Amino acid sequence: MVRKITIFKIQKISFAIITIFIATAPNIFAMELSQKPKWSILQSDMEIIRQTAFSPDGKQLIVAGKIKYHTQDKMIVQIRDAMTGALQNKLEDLGDQLVVADLQYSANGKVFGILQDEKVFIWNAADGKLLHKHSANGAMSMGISPDATKIAISGVQGEGKNSVIQVQTLDANSGKIIKKFPSPNKSNVYTYPQFSSDGKTVYTAVEGKSNGVIAWDSATGKILFTAGQGGWGGNFAIHEGKEQIVTYEGSNNKYNIFQLKTGKKLKAGELKTSSANDFRIHPSGDYAFLSRRTPSEFVTILNIKTGSSKAYKGFMNGGDMAVSNDGKKLAIVAFFTFQLPQNPSLEVYDLK
Repeated sequence: MVRKITIFKIQKISFAIITIFIATAPNIFAMELSQKPKWSILQSDMEIIRQTAFSPDGKQLIVAGKIKYHTQDKMIVQIRDAMTGALQNKLEDLGDQLVVADLQYSANGKVFGILQDEKVFIWNAADGKLLHKHSANGAMSMGISPDATKIAISGVQGEGKNSVIQVQTLDANSGKIIKKFPSPNKSNVYTYPQFSSDGKTVYTAVEGKSNGVIAWDSATGKILFTAGQGGWGGNFAIHEGKEQIVTYEGSNNKYNIFQLKTGKKLKAGELKTSSANDFRIHPSGDYAFLSRRTPSEFVTILNIKTGSSKAYKGFMNGGDMAVSNDGKKLAIVAFFTFQLPQNPSLEVYDLK
């Protein structure tokens, strides 16, 4: 699924950020979002942010966006202190296109990368030095291997009737193609590649003739299994500790849990929310987070075990999210930009 970016203009007025808690099920719910953000980036500082990610040690948060939306300025990446929001570094090696497909750290914390304007940028996490810049024609999404030696991309290969959505692995240093994964059906769309912790498996969302998650052998490109679901969704999360894949099935307003090694469906449940923009899993594996493009319910926390959920209401439109590895912080990007200087483009909340 390719995310459609829609920008709206409204009258320039500012309004206070108020968060209201709405319980959607009577079950005891242990996970809580703090009533106020720990810190924010206002639109006066960075008008539009597309992606964000915590460093593996939870000390830094990186964001990608533009200082002003209606300009030809190039995209920038900011590195901020995850506890205070203090700006630590600013990287300006990107193009001027607003589409940022992915922004993430490698699991070993040595590098972070971004897919922007059909190019992959890799920086040294220690000093912010640009290490590599590779062409990735047609690429829509990206994943970095845990040891930072490989990149998995999914995107359009070929032209016209011969075009196909394909998954590939690249050498992170040279940018050369290591393996093209065979596509079993031309109508399938593969997105959001993720490596397993040992780097041997690549997981992608699939939509089209098949829907759900596909596990691929990263060395051979062979399909290991498909965790199939009835409708499209695109968003999924992996939890290796609990050996589970959790998916958001948007077309049917459901979530599904699959066995990580086989793709066997273990559980399915209905959601009280709909039209989630992003989907993340808590490090404990017990909760999932869904962001929404409406201020009436900008983020929902799902208790995976009980199926109960809690919605949070405010003037923030939930877009991309990131959860720190210690499970104590949640960063949420504003999906829409309203050109309201005192409104947030990103907020960081405590999780309790």
